Amino acid sequence: EDDDEEDEPEAFEAALSRLSAFRTRKKADPEPSEAVEPAAPPTTMTREPAVEARASPAVEARASSTPRTTREPSCGAETVGLEAPAEVEEERGDAVGIKALLRAVQENDVEAVGGLLKEMDINSRDPKDGYSALFVAAEEGHTDLAAWLVRKGAKVEAVDADGRTPLFAAAVANRPEVVDYLIREAGASSDVSNAAGRHVFWACCALDLVDVAAVLLDASAARGRKRIDINAKDPCGLSALDFAKRMNHHQTAAFLKHRGALDSRVKGQVSRLARDWEIRELDAIISSS
Repeated sequence: EDDDEEDEPEAFEAALSRLSAFRTRKKADPEPSEAVEPAAPPTTMTREPAVEARASPAVEARASSTPRTTREPSCGAETVGLEAPAEVEEERGDAVGIKALLRAVQENDVEAVGGLLKEMDINSRDPKDGYSALFVAAEEGHTDLAAWLVRKGAKVEAVDADGRTPLFAAAVANRPEVVDYLIREAGASSDVSNAAGRHVFWACCALDLVDVAAVLLDASAARGRKRIDINAKDPCGLSALDFAKRMNHHQTAAFLKHRGALDSRVKGQVSRLARDWEIRELDAIISSS
């Protein structure tokens, strides 16, 4: 066990506080209500999305005037072997229409979604962060709506401005049911990383989301997909177990050891600096969830 007792640098106090709040909030989140799937998209939109309802933090972020920016995959030194952030595909569509569509998806309003999609591409994206309807459904935990969108042609491997797929968005939003569906039924790859080089499994373990991490391993194995390397290290050289121990995430550490994770015994100042950098990266991830 690490025994550094130095005070946390002030620069990380806010990020640590947000990370703690995220863990508490996600573990307390109730299961989302599921949509009732219509037999076919409605001929006309019978009601407008409720504009007076308060959107989720993710939807509110998309309504802001400042586009999201990605973080460079670095630990204070040059990091090699990582691909540059993926460009958001040019499937933008009408900005007003997209905003209405994403709001309807966030509210799980299948009737409104069906009406809006009669006039726009199902893979239309928010011009600021690259979110499509499937991203929002996945992030909000609307499994039935996500499945309906996939059947209608939504791209499962679409990439947003942060290099994340809908699976990644659902995983870090603590939506195990959606993650299971996307891998087992929609064929989504679980071997995905964001633009900063953080693998979806590593990110879930770092955020103490054990249920989602277990689904990633089990669903991938059930589909015969490439085995997730639970000992893989992030760009800063920390494995999921290394980081869990540094953050005192005891449940995650126990889970990883039970699944066969090896203790690399990373200690000292190098481990501390890497941990501090990853706190910044996790803060960037949860700000998008």
